[in-house]
Amino acid sequence: MPLASGATTIVRTASSTLVLPVLKEDFTLLRCNKNTTIGLEGCAEHRIVALDSRINALRHDVFHVLDHRAGQDFNLAENDWFTYRQAMCTSESDVNAGGTLQPVDFAQCLVRLDAQHVSELTTMKSNHESSG
Repeated sequence: MPLASGATTIVRTASSTLVLPVLKEDFTLLRCNKNTTIGLEGCAEHRIVALDSRINALRHDVFHVLDHRAGQDFNLAENDWFTYRQAMCTSESDVNAGGTLQPVDFAQCLVRLDAQHVSELTTMKSNHESSG
């Protein structure tokens, strides 16, 4: 199934009475081929899955060094980030609504925002490790 806006779900897993959000994609990976539209979508999908895995690992690492209050704030921020990610990529891909580039635009937006978020979470993890 090709990627479409809203194709990502956030799974909530319990941890220390707080719920840690986990990204999980709801698409079947397409083959990567930089010479076709569907192939471009597939290339982005493979990158999304890898970045989501990194985000999930970083979330876990950060979450487990936070106290209860900070964990609550972190979870709220991560859920809000997910909502922002979906809305921003839907908005960016709307320029090609109904066309074959819409899912490619959406997927490439997810890649960009996921990569930025990996950087943010890496910094947060590093800051907590150096202060602990």
